[in-house]
Parts: sequence; C-alpha cells; structure tokens
Amino acid sequence: MPANWPGASATADPTLSRRRLLSRALKLLALGGVLAFMVPLAGFLGDTLAPAAGTDGTGHGVIIIPVAELVPGTVREVRWRGRPLWIHRAAGGVAVFHPFESVRGCKVHHLPAAAPGTPAGWSGGFGEPCFGALFDAAGRRLPGTGDPRQGDLEGPRHHVDAGGRLVVGAPP
Repeated sequence: MPANWPGASATADPTLSRRRLLSRALKLLALGGVLAFMVPLAGFLGDTLAPAAGTDGTGHGVIIIPVAELVPGTVREVRWRGRPLWIHRAAGGVAVFHPFESVRGCKVHHLPAAAPGTPAGWSGGFGEPCFGALFDAAGRRLPGTGDPRQGDLEGPRHHVDAGGRLVVGAPP
C-alpha cells in the first residue's frame, strides 16, 4: 500500500520501491531501444534526403562539370542521389547514365573501339555480361543483342550550358 493511503504505515514498503526501480529501469531500456533503432534510420534518411555536394540547395542534386575536364573515350563515375552515375564523352557529345541494365540490374562495363568480341565497325560503347547486350556510346541498346526486354541505359536529364559545362539534374 502506498504510504499516503489511509491506514498505511509511515515506513517505506520495500516491494513498492523495488517496483518503482524496475519500472524506471524498464522505461530506460525501452528508450535505449528506440534510440538504437532511430540512429541508423536517421543516418539512412539523412543520406537519402539531404542535398548532395554541389547541389543547388533544393535537394535535387545538381552536378556541374566542365566538359574540357572529360577525356574523350573514357568514363567518369560520380555519385548522384546516392547512386553511381557514368559520364562518357564521345565524339558525338556527352552521355550520362546509370551503369546498370534495366532487366536484372547487371552492371555494364566500358568496351572501347575494337575491343575483342564486339561487332565489326564497333566505335566503342558498353556491354553487360548477364544477357550479352551491347550499348552504343550514348547508352542505347543495339538491336539484336541481349534480351528484347532490355531498354536503353537510363540517366537523369542533362545539358551542356553556354560556358561549356555539363549540368546534370537540372533543366536547361
């Protein structure tokens, strides 16, 4: 019985104080469990939702790279919205895409001109090992290669501005 009830003795009840101690310990344990769950969740959401470095502050993740820095015929990998993004400068312009094919998500690899196993007249592009699809330098799947369900390599909108800079993730 609590000490302030009528007829209760003035001495403390050891069962009551033990019960309060266990109740407080259980509450602290529950709070610790909630915090242990929230810290990794907050870290995940922070990486996913926060604007990336070089953004315009809107959280859309704009990347700006001078085209002159891109070596023709090579691939430059950057992170955009938490995913890898390949930038390929070819004779016909600059292609920007995620390096994964659309059916099984297999990672593509760069196949330069005259690479072994490429068709005659191959001027460079990309291939993927899962279905054997070939993609041209712009990321378009070559007809007759791979699985018919595969599409072109997907990427964000991009353009080259008047200053000769590649702008990824923003309208022109």
